[in-house]
Amino acid sequence: RVRADTDCKLPCEAILSLLYDAQTQKAQSPKDINPFTLNLSLAFMTLGLPRCSKSEAEDLLPGFLALLGAHSPALALESAAKRSQCFQIGHLVLRTIEMVVSNANPVVTTTTTASATINRANQQRPPPPSPPPKKQGCEYVSMSRK
Repeated sequence: RVRADTDCKLPCEAILSLLYDAQTQKAQSPKDINPFTLNLSLAFMTLGLPRCSKSEAEDLLPGFLALLGAHSPALALESAAKRSQCFQIGHLVLRTIEMVVSNANPVVTTTTTASATINRANQQRPPPPSPPPKKQGCEYVSMSRK
């Protein structure tokens, strides 16, 4: 429900505090974080970041950078799940920098809008051409019934 309602603000700073201690300026070790908590936190921050103001994004950036540093050592990239988490954190860092530098919030696209665009594009395409008739011996035989 939160994904569809772009006006719903998510508490990204509170979510980030589950993974990063702002007082010590250190991210929790990947070994100390419950994988379920990490995955949900990353998902909600990915949804919530485009809804943040520039100042909120500036406050999140140190935590995202520390989190990326904690999760990107070579040992953390051994499994596909950990690589995916690291890439998602990297994406959050890049989106946050984009928001801070560009003075604009990134465009939020919903799944419904994207699927509607794809459906319209598919409806406007001409039908695929029919296959050529199969050759049998020296004659061509048509595959259509008369």
